[in-house]
Amino acid sequence: MIEMLDEAVRHRISECTEEVAKDFRLSVRPIYGSDDGILTTPIGSCLLLIVDEVKYVATAAHIVDEITTHSLHVAGPVGGQLVQIVGEINSTRAPPGGRRKDRWDFAFWPIPPEADAALGTVRYLDANDASHNRVPTANRLYLAMGYPVSRNKKGVNKALRKIKTVVRKYSGKVLQLPALAAELGISGDDHFFLQFEKRSQDASGARVTTFNPVGLSGGAFVDLGNFASPGMYDAQRPCHGSLAGMLIEHHKKHGAIVAVKIQAILRGIRSTAQRNGQ
Repeated sequence: MIEMLDEAVRHRISECTEEVAKDFRLSVRPIYGSDDGILTTPIGSCLLLIVDEVKYVATAAHIVDEITTHSLHVAGPVGGQLVQIVGEINSTRAPPGGRRKDRWDFAFWPIPPEADAALGTVRYLDANDASHNRVPTANRLYLAMGYPVSRNKKGVNKALRKIKTVVRKYSGKVLQLPALAAELGISGDDHFFLQFEKRSQDASGARVTTFNPVGLSGGAFVDLGNFASPGMYDAQRPCHGSLAGMLIEHHKKHGAIVAVKIQAILRGIRSTAQRNGQ
């Protein structure tokens, strides 16, 4: 059977989205908050990174700010546990206008060995998983993945103290949005703007309502590759994704989600480690 071109493209995008999301699932985890030590509510997402042999939980700084009113917990996969974020947490400095004015908005926590063990069979992303972000974004597709609050509230069984996590994925193009960059007061060199529309296409081409992205902050922004390349459609070629950045905020007016590049996050982690003599 010969597929029409647009159908073949949709099929390949869907295939790669699912395969790469599966590869990253153990490295992108949800964060829950509790205000009484027992009941939990979904708050956001996080990345598990290993940088210079140190393991970290990295997330958006505005999520870590919730620690003033909630205890924060990282959820492991099935068989793991909720691990509380305690101790030394580093984050970008909130500007005078407050965290909403923070255009880098990331935080990281060096995870202790006992907490790492409690998480279970997770996977930490290292330098081999990261994109260099040196190639033009035109014709490339990117994957946003994390744990939206709206899709995870019902997964919390407070009576049985069990949690079922629901990850969501969205693939799209990076946009050049000078108006948004100007509004945020950034050059765009350290950020991506992912097209995120209220209505999108599913694998069959049908128009569907896109999920509410609240809770994706701290989640993964992954480079899926150049879908204008004929080689991308080779049936024998495995799908591959590289971590390009972290999702930090949604701008509905511009139809975009902002991600900070992974290089900025790695610089922040390494400079903090050097200051601390690690």
